[in-house]
Amino acid sequence: MNAFIYANNINTSLASAISSSATSLTLAGSANLPASIPAGMALVITLNDQATRQNFEVIYATSISGATLSGLLRGQEGTSAQAWGIGDYAWNGITAGQMRNATQLSAFASALNANGWKQYPDPNSPSGFFIEQWGNLNLSATPGQATTVTFPIPFPNANLNISVTAASSSSTPQHVWIANSHGNTASFTAYSDTANGGCFWRALGY
Repeated sequence: MNAFIYANNINTSLASAISSSATSLTLAGSANLPASIPAGMALVITLNDQATRQNFEVIYATSISGATLSGLLRGQEGTSAQAWGIGDYAWNGITAGQMRNATQLSAFASALNANGWKQYPDPNSPSGFFIEQWGNLNLSATPGQATTVTFPIPFPNANLNISVTAASSSSTPQHVWIANSHGNTASFTAYSDTANGGCFWRALGY
Protein backbone atom coordinates (compact mmCIF):
# COMPACT_ATOMS: atom_id res chain seq x y z
CA MET A 1 0.00 0.00 0.00
CA ASN A 2 1.25 3.48 -0.90
CA ALA A 3 1.42 6.70 1.09
CA PHE A 4 0.54 9.73 -1.00
CA ILE A 5 1.58 13.37 -1.22
CA TYR A 6 -1.22 15.74 -2.21
CA ALA A 7 -1.36 18.98 -4.19
CA ASN A 8 -4.18 21.22 -5.41
CA ASN A 9 -4.97 22.44 -8.92
CA ILE A 10 -2.47 20.45 -10.97
CA ASN A 11 -4.12 20.62 -14.40
CA THR A 12 -1.80 20.54 -17.39
CA SER A 13 -0.70 18.36 -20.32
CA LEU A 14 2.27 16.36 -21.52
CA ALA A 15 5.18 18.36 -22.94
CA SER A 16 6.41 15.36 -24.93
CA ALA A 17 5.22 11.92 -25.93
CA ILE A 18 5.93 8.88 -23.76
CA SER A 19 5.87 5.16 -24.46
CA SER A 20 3.97 2.60 -22.43
CA SER A 21 7.22 1.61 -20.69
CA ALA A 22 8.55 5.10 -19.92
CA THR A 23 9.58 5.68 -16.33
CA SER A 24 9.60 9.48 -16.53
CA LEU A 25 7.43 12.18 -18.10
CA THR A 26 7.60 15.94 -18.48
CA LEU A 27 4.57 18.15 -18.03
CA ALA A 28 3.87 21.32 -19.98
CA GLY A 29 3.95 23.36 -16.77
CA SER A 30 5.11 23.07 -13.17
CA ALA A 31 2.34 25.19 -11.61
CA ASN A 32 1.21 23.82 -8.22
CA LEU A 33 3.53 20.82 -8.38
CA PRO A 34 5.31 19.95 -5.12
CA ALA A 35 9.01 20.78 -4.94
CA SER A 36 9.83 17.24 -3.83
CA ILE A 37 8.25 13.87 -3.10
CA PRO A 38 9.33 12.32 0.23
CA ALA A 39 10.85 8.84 0.16
CA GLY A 40 8.19 6.16 0.39
CA MET A 41 5.46 8.43 -0.96
CA ALA A 42 3.91 9.03 -4.39
CA LEU A 43 2.19 11.80 -6.31
CA VAL A 44 -0.76 10.60 -8.40
CA ILE A 45 -1.08 11.82 -11.99
CA THR A 46 -3.95 10.80 -14.25
CA LEU A 47 -3.45 10.90 -18.03
CA ASN A 48 -6.33 11.26 -20.50
CA ASP A 49 -6.13 11.45 -24.30
CA GLN A 50 -7.19 14.74 -25.88
CA ALA A 51 -8.51 13.06 -29.02
CA THR A 52 -11.34 10.99 -27.54
CA ARG A 53 -11.12 11.68 -23.81
CA GLN A 54 -12.00 8.01 -23.32
CA ASN A 55 -8.59 6.59 -22.42
CA PHE A 56 -7.09 6.92 -18.94
CA GLU A 57 -4.00 5.86 -17.05
CA VAL A 58 -3.30 6.41 -13.35
CA ILE A 59 0.41 6.85 -12.62
CA TYR A 60 2.24 7.03 -9.28
CA ALA A 61 5.31 9.30 -9.47
CA THR A 62 7.92 8.83 -6.76
CA SER A 63 10.37 11.61 -7.70
CA ILE A 64 10.12 15.12 -9.15
CA SER A 65 12.42 17.79 -10.56
CA GLY A 66 10.69 20.89 -11.84
CA ALA A 67 8.04 19.69 -14.29
CA THR A 68 9.61 16.24 -14.75
CA LEU A 69 8.19 13.30 -12.84
CA SER A 70 10.22 10.11 -12.57
CA GLY A 71 10.28 6.80 -10.79
CA LEU A 72 6.89 6.22 -12.40
CA LEU A 73 4.74 3.28 -11.36
CA ARG A 74 2.64 2.83 -14.49
CA GLY A 75 -0.89 1.50 -14.97
CA GLN A 76 -2.11 1.81 -11.38
CA GLU A 77 -5.59 1.24 -9.92
CA GLY A 78 -6.88 -1.04 -12.66
CA THR A 79 -5.64 1.05 -15.58
CA SER A 80 -3.11 -0.04 -18.21
CA ALA A 81 0.20 1.55 -19.18
CA GLN A 82 -0.25 3.19 -22.57
CA ALA A 83 1.63 5.36 -25.05
CA TRP A 84 0.69 9.04 -24.78
CA GLY A 85 1.23 12.01 -27.07
CA ILE A 86 2.16 15.66 -26.73
CA GLY A 87 -0.78 17.64 -25.39
CA ASP A 88 -2.59 14.73 -23.75
CA TYR A 89 -4.16 15.84 -20.50
CA ALA A 90 -2.46 15.34 -17.12
CA TRP A 91 -3.90 16.24 -13.74
CA ASN A 92 -3.81 15.34 -10.08
CA GLY A 93 -7.22 14.40 -8.67
CA ILE A 94 -8.39 12.17 -5.86
CA THR A 95 -8.48 8.53 -6.96
CA ALA A 96 -10.09 5.44 -5.50
CA GLY A 97 -6.68 4.18 -4.44
CA GLN A 98 -5.98 7.34 -2.48
CA MET A 99 -9.34 7.10 -0.74
CA ARG A 100 -8.77 3.46 0.21
CA ASN A 101 -5.37 4.37 1.57
CA ALA A 102 -6.83 7.22 3.65
CA THR A 103 -9.38 4.95 5.30
CA GLN A 104 -7.15 1.94 5.97
CA LEU A 105 -4.90 2.54 8.97
CA SER A 106 -3.03 -0.67 8.21
CA ALA A 107 -0.97 1.46 5.81
CA PHE A 108 1.00 2.41 8.93
CA ALA A 109 2.41 -0.61 10.68
CA SER A 110 2.62 -1.34 14.39
CA ALA A 111 3.62 -3.93 16.96
CA LEU A 112 1.43 -3.36 19.98
CA ASN A 113 3.46 -5.42 22.44
CA ALA A 114 4.97 -4.64 25.85
CA ASN A 115 8.07 -3.63 23.89
CA GLY A 116 6.51 -2.24 20.74
CA TRP A 117 6.20 0.55 18.20
CA LYS A 118 3.69 2.43 16.07
CA GLN A 119 3.94 4.52 12.89
CA TYR A 120 1.83 7.66 12.42
CA PRO A 121 1.38 9.47 9.08
CA ASP A 122 3.41 12.65 8.83
CA PRO A 123 3.90 14.49 5.50
CA ASN A 124 6.90 16.38 6.94
CA SER A 125 8.88 13.21 7.55
CA PRO A 126 11.20 11.94 4.76
CA SER A 127 9.69 8.47 5.20
CA GLY A 128 6.09 9.73 5.38
CA PHE A 129 5.58 8.71 8.99
CA PHE A 130 6.49 9.46 12.61
CA ILE A 131 7.44 6.62 14.98
CA GLU A 132 6.69 6.07 18.67
CA GLN A 133 8.43 3.19 20.50
CA TRP A 134 8.14 1.96 24.08
CA GLY A 135 9.12 -0.84 26.43
CA ASN A 136 10.09 -1.98 29.91
CA LEU A 137 13.09 -3.87 31.22
CA ASN A 138 15.21 -4.83 34.20
CA LEU A 139 18.48 -2.93 34.35
CA SER A 140 21.90 -4.22 35.42
CA ALA A 141 22.19 -6.04 38.75
CA THR A 142 25.07 -3.69 39.59
CA PRO A 143 23.99 -0.16 40.55
CA GLY A 144 25.34 2.43 38.13
CA GLN A 145 26.33 -0.11 35.49
CA ALA A 146 25.16 0.53 31.93
CA THR A 147 22.44 -1.51 30.23
CA THR A 148 22.08 -1.21 26.46
CA VAL A 149 18.48 -1.14 25.26
CA THR A 150 17.88 -1.95 21.59
CA PHE A 151 14.81 -0.38 19.99
CA PRO A 152 12.22 -2.84 18.63
CA ILE A 153 12.91 -1.24 15.22
CA PRO A 154 15.63 1.27 14.29
CA PHE A 155 14.52 4.80 13.47
CA PRO A 156 15.08 5.29 9.70
CA ASN A 157 16.16 8.94 10.05
CA ALA A 158 16.40 10.32 13.59
CA ASN A 159 15.83 9.59 17.27
CA LEU A 160 14.39 12.82 18.67
CA ASN A 161 13.68 12.08 22.32
CA ILE A 162 13.88 9.31 24.95
CA SER A 163 12.28 9.34 28.38
CA VAL A 164 12.59 6.77 31.19
CA THR A 165 10.56 6.19 34.34
CA ALA A 166 11.56 4.03 37.27
CA ALA A 167 9.53 0.83 37.66
CA SER A 168 9.92 -1.03 40.95
CA SER A 169 7.71 -2.96 43.35
CA SER A 170 9.92 -1.84 46.23
CA SER A 171 9.21 1.19 48.42
CA THR A 172 12.93 2.07 48.26
CA PRO A 173 13.46 5.20 46.15
CA GLN A 174 14.94 4.37 42.75
CA HIS A 175 16.39 6.60 40.08
CA VAL A 176 16.99 5.69 36.44
CA TRP A 177 18.66 7.79 33.78
CA ILE A 178 20.07 7.65 30.28
CA ALA A 179 23.29 9.05 28.85
CA ASN A 180 24.87 9.68 25.45
CA SER A 181 21.78 8.35 23.70
CA HIS A 182 20.38 11.32 21.79
CA GLY A 183 20.70 10.75 18.07
CA ASN A 184 21.33 7.02 18.29
CA THR A 185 18.76 5.47 15.95
CA ALA A 186 19.18 1.84 17.06
CA SER A 187 19.59 1.80 20.86
CA PHE A 188 20.15 3.76 24.06
CA THR A 189 22.01 3.26 27.34
CA ALA A 190 20.19 3.21 30.69
CA TYR A 191 21.40 3.23 34.30
CA SER A 192 19.84 2.66 37.74
CA ASP A 193 21.10 3.50 41.22
CA THR A 194 19.41 0.37 42.56
CA ALA A 195 20.45 -3.25 41.99
CA ASN A 196 18.10 -4.93 39.51
CA GLY A 197 16.26 -1.67 38.97
CA GLY A 198 13.59 -1.54 36.29
CA CYS A 199 12.25 1.11 34.00
CA PHE A 200 9.60 1.99 31.49
CA TRP A 201 10.91 3.89 28.45
CA ARG A 202 9.46 5.77 25.50
CA ALA A 203 11.24 7.04 22.37
CA LEU A 204 10.07 9.33 19.56
CA GLY A 205 11.57 9.77 16.11
CA TYR A 206 11.07 9.33 12.39
